[in-house]
Amino acid sequence: MLSVDTSALFTHLQEQHVDEAALLWGQRAYALKQVGSDMARIAKLERRIDSHLRCIKLHESHAWPFVERNAQEGDASDLFVMSILALIAKDGEKFETVLSMLRESLSLLPGVASALGWLPAGTIERLLLPKLRYWKNSGDVLLQHLFLLACSVRRITPEINFSLMKAAPESVEEADMYARAARLAGEMKLHEAKKRLAIWLQSDHLPLQFWSAWSLVLLGDELGLNRLLTLSLTPNEYQFEAINLSARRLPLAAAQDLVRSLAKNKTQTPQAILAVSALGLVDSMDWLHARMSDPKFGYLAGHAFNMITGIDLVREELYFTQDKSEDDEVMPLDGFEQLPCPDPVAIAKHWNTVSNRFVEKHRYLCGHRIADMPFNNIVASGLQGHRRAAAIEWACSTVTRVLPNINNKVSLDGAF
Repeated sequence: MLSVDTSALFTHLQEQHVDEAALLWGQRAYALKQVGSDMARIAKLERRIDSHLRCIKLHESHAWPFVERNAQEGDASDLFVMSILALIAKDGEKFETVLSMLRESLSLLPGVASALGWLPAGTIERLLLPKLRYWKNSGDVLLQHLFLLACSVRRITPEINFSLMKAAPESVEEADMYARAARLAGEMKLHEAKKRLAIWLQSDHLPLQFWSAWSLVLLGDELGLNRLLTLSLTPNEYQFEAINLSARRLPLAAAQDLVRSLAKNKTQTPQAILAVSALGLVDSMDWLHARMSDPKFGYLAGHAFNMITGIDLVREELYFTQDKSEDDEVMPLDGFEQLPCPDPVAIAKHWNTVSNRFVEKHRYLCGHRIADMPFNNIVASGLQGHRRAAAIEWACSTVTRVLPNINNKVSLDGAF
């Protein structure tokens, strides 16, 4: 009679659940970055992740050895799975393992951030708030960073005194933590942070300097806008983020000057195209159309056309079914890898039939004038690129509007 080692089979199944949850989380993280991703795809990935997490949670003791092994050898996706189990665990040992890994590499932080946002809404009081109170008052820079991160992901008012924070951080770790605090001030519209943000603008730590400027702009402060404009004009790790906000908040003439300044430098053509997209003027349509014929930048120009007009290149058959780029080494920008290659001739013909719907010197997003924008509808159900732009415009519409978190889990109602 054939005998089956059910113990070994069960162990193998748990290993598969752990591996699949991490793999699918990586796919979701990639989808969130892609401007063309839709909510249905993201929600489907989340449901699949939840199904694996449920199995892992039911047999946690059998799954943990695989979780720990993968996290020690893997990346943020593996730490996401570990963090989920650590956050719901009754003892603190598992979370200490998470902390030890974070202390070795903050590059794993996105996995922990996602886990903090993944907890079902009904478990916040029981699972998260007690931890937040401890992290906030711990005196440990990493735990305070996690406190700010959790408040950011869940959009919880942190109730911290910015005036008690140091004008000049004493370590890179502390500067990174302050950068998260600066970012949170803009996301949550914490106007009491303005004085400290203005001081941090002078920091030599670029993340702290950028997020201070970014938040000051969301809080309606021109001091931040001047610094953000400087960061928009020169290549740096935050240039695209700086352009995305400054092109929207600068006075119209100054924003057009920003586009012209970037367009003069051929090495900054991608930045110029994204500035045109953020500004949303049809006045730049001829320049944008000319960029569509360039194999290096056509996909970006087509995306900008869609962002401004709302015209779907695929639905209207305004794209090449095969990539016409002759340069196989052209590498799309991160987050723009899955865009169609626009057909400039077809787009020009289509634009001639619909251009009378648009008025020059007026800003547009997804075919709507910004002044008449249904922000909530787009944030709730648009493509990721549309949602990101609408969220920023919505937050900028008033000095009290909290910035929607478009990277949060689609549904926080059910338990995994």
